Amino acid sequence: MDKMYILPHSHYDAEVFLPRGEYLEIGYKVVIDVLNALKSDPEYRFALDQSAYIQPFLKAYPELKEDMLEMVRSGQLEIVGGMHVMSDLNMVSGESIVRQFESGKGFFRKELGIDVKTGWMIDTFGHNAQMPQIMRKCGFDHYVFCRVADQDRSEFLWEGLDGTSISAFWMPYHYCTFCGSPGWFEGFRTFVTDQYNRLKPYSKSGHVAAAEGGDFTHPVRHDPEFVRIWNRDAKRPFDLTLATPREYLDAAFKDMKTVSVVKGELNPVFQGCYSARIRVKQQNRKLEDLLYEAEAWNAIDLRYGGIDRSQYILDAWEPVLFNQVHDVMGGVQTDRVFENVQKRWNEAGYLADLVLEGSLDRIIERADTRSEGIPLAVMNPLCWDRTDKAYATVGFDSDDVFSLAVADSAGTAVPAQADVLERYPNGAIRQAKLLFIAKCPALGYEVYHVLKNGKSPHVNMWKTGKAYGMEELDKAVLENEFYRIECDPWKGTITSLVLKKTGQEYIDPDMPYGNMLVRDEDNGDFWEIGAPLRAGSNRPAHRLFPLDIHKINTELSIDKGGTFSVTEGDVCMEFKFVQSAGCGDIATHVRLHSGLPLIEVETSLVNRDKNVRYRVAFPTAIKNGVTTHEIPFGSIERPEGEYPALNWADYSVPGYGLTLFNCGIPGNATVDGKMMLSVMKCTGFVSYSGGGYDPDNSAEGGFEIGVPHVFRYALMPHDGNWRDAGLTRRGMEFNHPLIARKASSHKGDMPSRISFVKLCDQQTVSSCVRSFSHGLMLRVWEPAGRAASGVRVDLTWKIMTVEETDMLGVKLEKTDPVSADEQGFIFDLKPYEVRTFI
Repeated sequence: MDKMYILPHSHYDAEVFLPRGEYLEIGYKVVIDVLNALKSDPEYRFALDQSAYIQPFLKAYPELKEDMLEMVRSGQLEIVGGMHVMSDLNMVSGESIVRQFESGKGFFRKELGIDVKTGWMIDTFGHNAQMPQIMRKCGFDHYVFCRVADQDRSEFLWEGLDGTSISAFWMPYHYCTFCGSPGWFEGFRTFVTDQYNRLKPYSKSGHVAAAEGGDFTHPVRHDPEFVRIWNRDAKRPFDLTLATPREYLDAAFKDMKTVSVVKGELNPVFQGCYSARIRVKQQNRKLEDLLYEAEAWNAIDLRYGGIDRSQYILDAWEPVLFNQVHDVMGGVQTDRVFENVQKRWNEAGYLADLVLEGSLDRIIERADTRSEGIPLAVMNPLCWDRTDKAYATVGFDSDDVFSLAVADSAGTAVPAQADVLERYPNGAIRQAKLLFIAKCPALGYEVYHVLKNGKSPHVNMWKTGKAYGMEELDKAVLENEFYRIECDPWKGTITSLVLKKTGQEYIDPDMPYGNMLVRDEDNGDFWEIGAPLRAGSNRPAHRLFPLDIHKINTELSIDKGGTFSVTEGDVCMEFKFVQSAGCGDIATHVRLHSGLPLIEVETSLVNRDKNVRYRVAFPTAIKNGVTTHEIPFGSIERPEGEYPALNWADYSVPGYGLTLFNCGIPGNATVDGKMMLSVMKCTGFVSYSGGGYDPDNSAEGGFEIGVPHVFRYALMPHDGNWRDAGLTRRGMEFNHPLIARKASSHKGDMPSRISFVKLCDQQTVSSCVRSFSHGLMLRVWEPAGRAASGVRVDLTWKIMTVEETDMLGVKLEKTDPVSADEQGFIFDLKPYEVRTFI
């Protein structure tokens, strides 16, 4: 006989309409009621999740800890999810997702003695295609979700990019399917039958599951008795039982004769969330990058006898992880909550900066900085050699310095330019900002020196020397060894972008408006673009939002005009365009640097109107191309439409393509050959009910009126395919600038140039270098979908042992080969594989 499983649970929103503390008080009452219901009837079942919820509960009510442990041991209560909060899974990094599990599973293992095995992502707004690998390598064997799929089965094997699969259960009628069952048996009987008939077509076994629980819902007390009455009926069409998610999943997958395989991602839904309250996304990216750097440099400092600041790092991770809850990352919070989010970013930033500054200071103290001039230690936090720009500000208390040069550790002058901020009356430099090109070793540093009255041998041969605004009004040209760019001084756009190597044009000549700012009317809310929330959405959205420059209520930056200027330095060529219009104030800078292949753009925007959405558009000359986006621990081809991308989005045809990098701006779309970046959505709440929502709780801040915003993004035309262009490394470099720190001149026990940890290949990347347990944890992954053989990691210290672990640092009994010598180790990576070593 078939069996229908009722899965009681309560969805906990960590913070969205009410602040964290108020939601905890609501949630505490739910947990107390759950424990009482479980103790009252041994046949009752329930599921709870999120350590950010259970941890403070046990602290507030320690007298109930033993009761919770008893219910867990009896199997009546299952702890699911294993995350600190139910995180977003698209706009945060793969490393952040791992840290959610490290925090959540670590707490449950320590305090309750359990290893959470059931993933529980019931309200997360979409699921990236690497979740099967992440889940498996964090110790899970089931994955339960509600949003977002569109198929004819509830149970299947979900296969990730690397081939790893996990048993998955999709709730086709939401996580509150069984909510609202009548409190009298005959009504309950009809309700059960209706739910069974609705769900049965999606089940490929004799087991059907209906989740019972909404936001902060309490146990349904009539369930156990009504289930018993149902099962005493000899004519019942199926059995009925209360179950934990694991009880259902184990039974369903055991009895299935064949299990279908679903590949790829489960996206998108709630496309407005990629640009609502954009500052949340930008700050999340900033803190993820800052924590990576703090961990890496702390690990290096500790390796050489420094201070262990790991506890400060853990304390900084907690507010970051909490802010990654799906609602907060989606930007759907009230103003009160948004203020709390900002406070947590600030708290995390302060702690991470404290660690980073302390670690860098100690490392630089040990470096040999002796040579002529002012020492500058240029630090590279990434595990590969790179050439990039660096900045430093210098000052002089004598009036005898009239020019500056920068030399590397070998004494060779490098390309540099000095922007003088102040001069003495005789014209000597009092203060200057230096921009120079540094070649920095992998996760290491090189000491450069600023030379007084020196001169850089590098001369920008592509300076036009024109008096822009006087002898040249209609075209501004920026050029380096890679590209030739033409900009329109009247409209502020890029009209031509040519890759010199091939002569290929990348801007559509019929719509020469690269970097055009588009303002569309948007009467939607935080979740949706141009429409109010469909709260029950659990099928993929297919809306494209094409660029229509003739659409009513669409405003274009090209229609307003503005002022411009061009700066031609020996290292940087810059086009600046400023516009003040009724809709807001805009300033955009397009920068091209000698020796560097990225075209960097910085756009400042102040919005003046409600219910609008801003996008930056790049109409390309590429036709019928393929769109590829970076996702956590991987990359994926996507159709036209608005999707969340991490550091980069690429649009290519065989032979060439264009990549758009971003700093915390996840909303990316390519439609009809036009690449678009959704930089800001200025909306609020339209309608909502439940979950603590109160219309009197202001969300006016969501309109972003009068709030200054700065958006950083970059272009990189390339020949060949995107895999050969090294996009993931480029994207990480764009988000991790080199750090130049002034130092005193002193002898040190470390050389003037050193690499501490180096990935010796040109393909792979690392997501963490950190002190862990008895050694150093290094996580390496393959980003291009191509096998990487013989990947070597070099270290500056002698290696004693190398062990492969799961993503949480638990040693694996069976692993693929790893060979090591005293200075490094070698391993292989399958396409999109992530491996962790200690």
